[in-house]
Amino acid sequence: MAVDIPQIFVNFAVNGEVEWWKPIGSGHINATFHVSAKTSLGAKSFVLQRINTFVFRDPAGLMLNVVRVTEHLRRRFALRGENDIGRRVLHVHPNRQLQPYYMTCDGEYWRMYEYVNDTHTVEGDPPAAEIYEAAYGFGEFIASLIDMPWRQLTETIPDFHHGPRRYEALQNAVQRDVGGRVGKCREEIDFIIEHRSLLFEPQLLSELGRLPRRVTHNDAKCSNILLDNASLKSQCVIDLDTVMSGLALYDFGDLVRTTVAGVAEDETDPAKAQVQLSRFECAARGFIDGAGGNLASDELKSLAIGPRYMALIMAVRFLTDYLQGDIYYRIHDPDQNLRRCRAQILLVRSLHNAREAIENMIGELAMR
Repeated sequence: MAVDIPQIFVNFAVNGEVEWWKPIGSGHINATFHVSAKTSLGAKSFVLQRINTFVFRDPAGLMLNVVRVTEHLRRRFALRGENDIGRRVLHVHPNRQLQPYYMTCDGEYWRMYEYVNDTHTVEGDPPAAEIYEAAYGFGEFIASLIDMPWRQLTETIPDFHHGPRRYEALQNAVQRDVGGRVGKCREEIDFIIEHRSLLFEPQLLSELGRLPRRVTHNDAKCSNILLDNASLKSQCVIDLDTVMSGLALYDFGDLVRTTVAGVAEDETDPAKAQVQLSRFECAARGFIDGAGGNLASDELKSLAIGPRYMALIMAVRFLTDYLQGDIYYRIHDPDQNLRRCRAQILLVRSLHNAREAIENMIGELAMR
C-alpha cells in the first residue's frame, strides 16, 4: 500500500514542506522513513515511523513511555553537563494537537523524531571499537534510568522476555500445529525442551529478589544505537518501543547475541554461528564500563547467562511464530523463521561450550 508521506508530515507541529523521503532501517516490525523538509529554520531531517499496532496494541501508552523515558534522559544528561543533548536523546515531535503521535482516519499511528545527523548504526560485522561503544551506550542507558521507577511504564508487549510464558506459548503452538509444520522442526522442539531450565532461571532469580527489575531497553541490538560518524562514540539509543521493566541481563544478552557471531540472524552455516570470545570481551567490557558501577553484584554475575538466555528465547519466539504461520516477524520466504530459530540454537550451543571462559571473563571485568 502506497504511503503519502507529505500528507502525514503536515499533521505534525513542524512548519515545513517535504522535499524528499526514503525508507530506512532493517527492523522486523515498524515501517520507517527518512524525511527531508524545508522549514523556517532551513533544511531539516526527520524520522517518520508507522507504529505496528498488531505488535503494539496500545500505541498511545507506548508513546507515553517514550516521552517519559526521553524526558528523564534529557534531565540526567543536562545535570551531567552534556553539551549537545539533541544528539544524545531522541526528540519526539508532537502532532498539531500536541500529542506524541498522529492517528490517521484509517487508524494508523505515526510518530516523528528529529533525525540525528552524522551518525550510523552498527550493522553486519563491526570492528571491536564499535562493539565496545554500542555496548557502552546500552550500559549507560540502564545506568541513566536507574532512578526511574519501572512501574511508571506501560508493558508494551506483555511477558516480552518472560521465559516460562514464552515456553508455554511454544507448547501451545506445537499442540495446535495450525500449519502442519511440527514434523519439519521436531529436532528444534526437542532441543528447546531439553534446555527449558535456562528459560526459567532469570525469572526464578528475580522472584527470589536476587535480580532487581530495572527500566531496560529489551531490544538492545547493535542496530538500535547511533554512533558518531567521526569519533565512533555512542550517541543515542533508538527504537524505544520496548523500553519497560526488565533485567540487565536481557539487554546485555541481546547485545551479545547480535554481535559475537558476526553473522546474519538466519545464518545457515553452522561454522559461522559461533561465539567469538574477542568480540564477547569487547561487548562485556563496554557494557560494564557504561553501567559505571550501578549494577549490583548478582546482576553482574547474571550477565554471563544473558547471551545464552536471549539466544534461546529468540529461538523459541522464531519457532513459535513459524508454527503459528509467521504472524509476527516479517519474512521473505516460508522457512525464514525456521532458519532464524536454527541459527539461534547453534549460537546457544556455542555459548554453552564457551560457558567457563565467559563466566571467568565477566568475573574479571566485574572486579576491576
